[in-house]
Amino acid sequence: MAMNIEQLKEHKMQYYRHPISNVVSHNRVGIYHLWQYITDPTLFKNATDTLRGIPEEEEKRRKAYKAKEFDYVLASGTFNARKDQGLIQHSGIMCLDIDHIGKDQVEELKQEFIHDEMMQKNFELELAFRSPSGDGLKLFVQIDLQQCDHQTWFLALEHYIWQAYGGIKIDAACKNVSRACFLPYDPNCYVNPLVCPF
Repeated sequence: MAMNIEQLKEHKMQYYRHPISNVVSHNRVGIYHLWQYITDPTLFKNATDTLRGIPEEEEKRRKAYKAKEFDYVLASGTFNARKDQGLIQHSGIMCLDIDHIGKDQVEELKQEFIHDEMMQKNFELELAFRSPSGDGLKLFVQIDLQQCDHQTWFLALEHYIWQAYGGIKIDAACKNVSRACFLPYDPNCYVNPLVCPF
């Protein structure tokens, strides 16, 4: 399923400034732009550090802070409204959200996905980074909509990851094409070498 650099540049996603209540899009971006944003300490580092400093038992406070302070993207395409029916053009990307892995296991699991030959052959990982909370993983995976639709790809990925990774679950909301993904600071964010060869 591997695409060349020009095809990868065509993946456009709808980008929004915080808070989550903002439904007026700021821009349309690609994988490379997201990698730049996520790895830039001047953008999201303070918010990320503050969120991770809130005690885990204060879940309501953590959710409220994340919703207020983090920019977000609709990874699966460009939209004229922030809902599935507002889709203009699918990006060929699905964001997978794996929660509550454990902070010490996130990097290890990310490396497993990066070097998963079956994953790269059938789905191709474009971007992988630690979630804002620090104990989850976000995976931006390329899907081929000529083979099947967004929801069918979600079921295929859900099944593969469940089977191959010992019962790890993907957040079921990822099946929604307008699923929002918050953008944290992660200096170790993985990006497909075709997108960013250096």
